Amino acid sequence: MDFPSALQQHLSRTFAFPDDYHMAVPELKLLSACLVIAKRLQIDEALLVLASQSPFSKAAGRRKSYEHLPAHLRPTPTQLSVAHHPILDLFPWPPVRDRLISVLALRPEVQPPGAVCPHGLMDLVYDMEDGAEGVRVWGEDPSDWRNWEVGERVFGRWWWAFDGETVRCSNERRVARGAAELGRGRTVSGAGLWGGCEDGALKRAGSADDGLGPN
Repeated sequence: MDFPSALQQHLSRTFAFPDDYHMAVPELKLLSACLVIAKRLQIDEALLVLASQSPFSKAAGRRKSYEHLPAHLRPTPTQLSVAHHPILDLFPWPPVRDRLISVLALRPEVQPPGAVCPHGLMDLVYDMEDGAEGVRVWGEDPSDWRNWEVGERVFGRWWWAFDGETVRCSNERRVARGAAELGRGRTVSGAGLWGGCEDGALKRAGSADDGLGPN
C-alpha cells in the first residue's frame, strides 16, 4: 500500500472544498464592482491618488457627452460643477453621489460629524470595505444599482446621504438574507447637529423622482 498517496487522498476527501464551492468575500466583490464601473466611466487611472479631482468636474469633462452610459451612471449637474474625488463617481445612485459631493465640499465647520475631508473620504472608503456591514454587491452586473446593498456601518455614519429608495432596496436584500433593516430600533449616529433619523424615516422619504429608475 502506498501510504503517502492513501493519506493524501483521505485528507483531500475529508477537508478539501468541492470544486464548485466558492467562498463569498464581500470586500473583493465590492472592489471588483468598483473597478468595473471605474473603467466604464473611464476614471480608473485617477482613483488611487488621494488628491485626484474627478474628470467630470473639469472643463474637458463638462464638454463631453455621456449618452452611452446608463442613465443612473451619467454624471449629474452636481458632478459636473463641483470639484470632488473620483471615488464618489462610483456610487450607482445619483442622489447619493450628489449628497456626498455637496456635503464633502462644504466648509469643515458646517460638515456633519465624521465627514470632514480628507479624513471623511478615507473613512467612507474604510466603512464601505467593512466585511460584515460595509457595502455588498450581488448578482452579475455591478453597474445595476439594484445589486448594491448598504450595510449598517455605512448607514450609521452616512445616513444623511441615502435616499429612501436606496434604503428600501437595501433593506429588501438584508431581510432576505436574515439581517436587520438599516437603523432598526435606534437613532443612527450623526444626530444632533444634523438632526436625528429614527427607524424607517429615510425609507418613507423615497420617491419616484430620485433618479433611480430602470436603466
